[in-house]
Amino acid sequence: MRILLLLTTILSLSSCIRMDRNVFNNLACDEYLWDNAPIDPYFKVDSTFDIAPENRYLFSLKSDNLGDTATIYAVYLGDTSSIDEDTVIVYMHGNAKNMDYYYQRAKMLANLGHKHRYGVLMMDYRSYGRSTGTPTEENMYADVNACLQWLADRGLTNRRTIFYGFSLGTAPSCKLAHCPCAPITPQKVIIEAPFAGTDVMANDGSGLNMPASFFGDTKLNNAEQVKSIKQPLLWIHGTADNYLSYKTHGEVVWKNYAGTGGKAVPVIGAGHETVPYIMGVKSYCDTLLNFIEK
Repeated sequence: MRILLLLTTILSLSSCIRMDRNVFNNLACDEYLWDNAPIDPYFKVDSTFDIAPENRYLFSLKSDNLGDTATIYAVYLGDTSSIDEDTVIVYMHGNAKNMDYYYQRAKMLANLGHKHRYGVLMMDYRSYGRSTGTPTEENMYADVNACLQWLADRGLTNRRTIFYGFSLGTAPSCKLAHCPCAPITPQKVIIEAPFAGTDVMANDGSGLNMPASFFGDTKLNNAEQVKSIKQPLLWIHGTADNYLSYKTHGEVVWKNYAGTGGKAVPVIGAGHETVPYIMGVKSYCDTLLNFIEK
C-alpha cells in the first residue's frame, strides 16, 4: 500500500509538471526574426505571401489581470491607419514557441484572395517571445483582451472581426467569442486543431480516468465553451493528429457546436501542425476565404 501511495504521488507531481509544460510550452526571445526564423520547412510559404515592411507593425501594450500586469508583444499585418475600415483576423497561436513560429500562417491570412487583403493581429501570450509575466489560463484571456481593446480603440467593430484560434489559441477564441468581458466579439470564428478540454488531455496522456486537476491547475474546456458560440464557425482538424486526437478532442468540440452557418473540414492524413501542408496552400487559403466571404 505504501509503495502504491508513493507511486501515485510521484505520478501526480511529474504529470502535473508535464501537463503545465504541454499547455504552455513557451519560448522566450530577445528579438523576432520573422522570415529568418528557423522553423520546419513545411511552414514556409513562397515569396508571393511576403509582407511589405511598412505593413508589419510590432508593438507592445500592458495587460492586467486583477493587478497582475505584464507587457505583451503583438504584431499587426496591414495598414494601421485603416483598421477602422478593414476586416481584421485576430490570430491566437498554439502552445509552442512564439510568434516567429506562426508568422508564415499569419502571412497566409493577410494575403487571402489577394495581396494585403486582410488585417491580421497576432500576439504572444505572457512569457512567449518578448512578452513578460507568467502564463495561466486567465492571464491568457487578459492578454488577448488587451489586444482586442487595442483594435477597438482604433475603430474596429464586431462586424468586421474574425477570430482564428489554433490549438491552445482555440481556448481564447471559443471563450471570448461569446464573453461580455471581450471588447470585441467576432462576426465569425475559425478553430483549427481544437482540444476538448484539459480533462481529456490528462486522460489521453496518462491513460487514467482522472480529472485534469490531478495533473495540473489549468482547466480549459472548449467542449463546453463552444456550446455558447452562435456565430458561424469553421472547424478544421487533421484526422492523423497525434497530439490532440481527432476523435477525443476535435469531433467532440464540433458536435457540441449549436450555432448556425458552421462548416466542418476534416483533413485526411494531417497531423496537429500540418493541415496547410497536407491540404496544400491554395486549398487551405480558398477554404478560409470562402468561409470568411460567405
